[in-house]
Amino acid sequence: MSDKENQTTVELPRRERGNEKPIEQTKFTFDTLNFKPLDDTQLVQKHKKSSFIVNTSTEQKRNEDTKETEPELNIQPLKVQHRQNKEDMPISSKEKQEVEALKDELFKLENENKGHQEFVALLGMQIESLRSELNADSRSVQEIEKQIESLSEELNEYEEYDKELTSTLENKNEQGIEFMLNIKKKDEIISDLLNQLSETKFKISEIQTQ
Repeated sequence: MSDKENQTTVELPRRERGNEKPIEQTKFTFDTLNFKPLDDTQLVQKHKKSSFIVNTSTEQKRNEDTKETEPELNIQPLKVQHRQNKEDMPISSKEKQEVEALKDELFKLENENKGHQEFVALLGMQIESLRSELNADSRSVQEIEKQIESLSEELNEYEEYDKELTSTLENKNEQGIEFMLNIKKKDEIISDLLNQLSETKFKISEIQTQ
């Protein structure tokens, strides 16, 4: 009896999914001759006779049909609409001074924050250097531990100050954003007033021509 005569095909029904089109059944073909528990060696030999048939094209199509596409998030940074006509809607000198002062203050805070971060990094390097000396140097262990403790306390103080400085910087950024939004609102009000003025002039011209 040939291997083909010993093979039996069993068709397993596939579960329907929603309104999908009928999907072809998956077929399993296996050897039915001498069907009994096998040891590891016989299992490898029998496995060579077995075949596993899967309609890959149908399976791939089903995956493509049921694949859910995640929505793409299009997050844009806050943009302030610039004036189209600077002559009609000029920014006041006081507002310019406030903007420049705010920029200068932010610049100083950023530089100060950068300097403190560099100093904190330097303190960390000194602590690591002293810890290395603690293992290799012949100096007094207590003296080195005191220096490490002193530097650690100073480091903690600067870390607290750095947190406060970072919080202040974030508040200034929020104030800057709020200030720009207020300017935008003023621009919109001025634009509406100019439109109303234009409409009024047009109505006056129509009345005069009558």
